[in-house]
Amino acid sequence: MKVSVIICTRNQADYLKTAISSVLSNTYQNFELLLIDQSTNELTKEAVQLYAEQDSRVRYFHMSIRGKCLGLNYGIKISQGEIVAITDSDCLVAQDWLEKIIFVFNRYPDIDIVYGSLIPDIDSKKKWFVPGVILRDRIFSGPRSKIFENGMGANMAIRRRLFEKIGYFDEFLGPGSFFCGGDEWDFSYRALKNGSKVAHSSSIKVKHFGRRDSSQWGELLKGYRIADAAVFFKHIRCFDLDAAYVLIGSYIIYIHRVVKIKTADLDNRGLIQRIVYKIYLFFLLSFCFLKGIVLSMKFPVDRRRQIFYEEPSIFKYK
Repeated sequence: MKVSVIICTRNQADYLKTAISSVLSNTYQNFELLLIDQSTNELTKEAVQLYAEQDSRVRYFHMSIRGKCLGLNYGIKISQGEIVAITDSDCLVAQDWLEKIIFVFNRYPDIDIVYGSLIPDIDSKKKWFVPGVILRDRIFSGPRSKIFENGMGANMAIRRRLFEKIGYFDEFLGPGSFFCGGDEWDFSYRALKNGSKVAHSSSIKVKHFGRRDSSQWGELLKGYRIADAAVFFKHIRCFDLDAAYVLIGSYIIYIHRVVKIKTADLDNRGLIQRIVYKIYLFFLLSFCFLKGIVLSMKFPVDRRRQIFYEEPSIFKYK
C-alpha cells in the first residue's frame, strides 16, 4: 500500500529539514513525500533540493498564494498513494509513524480518517506555548459522535477513496486562510456525516515544535473558537440539524471548561478576581462564537459539497 506524505510549508526551512529527515527515516518505505511550498524566499526550495537529489521519493512544488488547505488540496490531487498522510514542517514524526498508520487502516477497513497524538515540545521556562493533543484509542461514527474530541492536522491520515466521496478540504479554513482553524474538524464532520468512520490512535505519534508566545497563543485560541462556530454554522446553513447539535454542544463544553478552569495563576488571585476573570472568559468565548456565526454568513455555501466558495481564483503553481 503506497502512502503519499504531504507537508505544506511557508518560511520554515530550518524546521523543515528535521521534518523531512524524520519522514525519510521511517521503517515503512513505500511512500512519496510531497513538499508544497508557499514561502516568500528561496530557502525552503534550497533545503528540499538537497534531499530530492538524494531520494527520488521527495517531490517539491511551489505555490504563489498561501493557505494550508489550498496546498493540501493541490498535493492530494497530484499525489499517487492510496493513503494520504499529513504532517507539518515544524514536526518530527516517529520512525514507525507510517507503519502504525498502515496497521490501523489494514485492521479497520471501514475507517477513512486516522488521527494520532501531537506531542508538544514543552519549554521548561514556560515562556512558550506549543499546541498539541494526546489522544486515546477511539472510533467515531455518526456526525454527533465527535463533539469535542478532535485530532490535529499535523498528525492525520486519510484514505484516498474519501476524497472521491466527500471532496477536499474547505479552502476558507485553516492557517493562511480567512478562518485560521476548523479545517480538520470540518473535514472529519463531513466524513462522519457521509457514513465514514474516524479513528484516534494513541500509538501514532508526532512531536510538535511550533512555539507561540503568550500573546500569539491567546489570539490563536480566539481564532480557533471563531472558526469552530463558522464551520458548524456553515453546515446549519445547509439545513443540517446535526451541526446545530454539535455547535451548541461544543459551546456548552467550552463554557463548562471556563467555569472549572484551575491554574496556578488563578489560585494566586482573590475570590473576586477569579470570578471577574471567569466572567471575562465567558463573554469572550460567547463573543467569539457569535463573531464566527456572523463571519460565516459573509460567504456563500455550496450546499452539495458543504464548503464555502467565492468566484474561482486563478492559482499559479510553479
